[in-house]
Amino acid sequence: DPFCGTGTVLIEGLLQGYRSIGSDSSPEAIESTRENITWIQEKYTLPKETPTPQCFIARAEKVRASQLPTTPMVVVSETYLGPPQTLSTTIDEAKKTLVKIENLYEQVLNTLRAIPAIHTFVLAVPAYHIKNTWLYTNIIDRAQKSGYTVRDPFAHLSLDLNLIPEYNSSRKTIRYNRPDQIVGREIVILRK
Repeated sequence: DPFCGTGTVLIEGLLQGYRSIGSDSSPEAIESTRENITWIQEKYTLPKETPTPQCFIARAEKVRASQLPTTPMVVVSETYLGPPQTLSTTIDEAKKTLVKIENLYEQVLNTLRAIPAIHTFVLAVPAYHIKNTWLYTNIIDRAQKSGYTVRDPFAHLSLDLNLIPEYNSSRKTIRYNRPDQIVGREIVILRK
């Protein structure tokens, strides 16, 4: 998780028994991640062979293979969501923020593309709900231009997708949000 924050994804990986690695540009976030991992390890009885997640300080767009203690195959991350949005945020302001965020995501995808073993990205990116309008990042188009493909999370399942209102069939993504939430999440699956 190149945007590990306080370690939520790393802790979920720990609880599932996966080897996980995280980075964040904030030393405070990395310290919080380590504290949270220790707390989980003390609170829950985990199998002895469960690997302790590792984390280090690095900007997501500058992570290099040489910094990784082991080579990951999958990147799972709730990415940077941008600055806090408020009820007074205009659609134009939100669009400008999304463009800045997209630039960062594109840099991250291009940087991590250089690590051959990584083949799948599962990203929770921001979806802004401003003035009764949903605004999405343009990460899908940018990723496709860089050689990634979007994976439909339901492609191999026999489901009536009309029963899943969070599913966006044109984008092949899932949006989740609370009622009245301004910054929701859109789950995007990308493959190299």
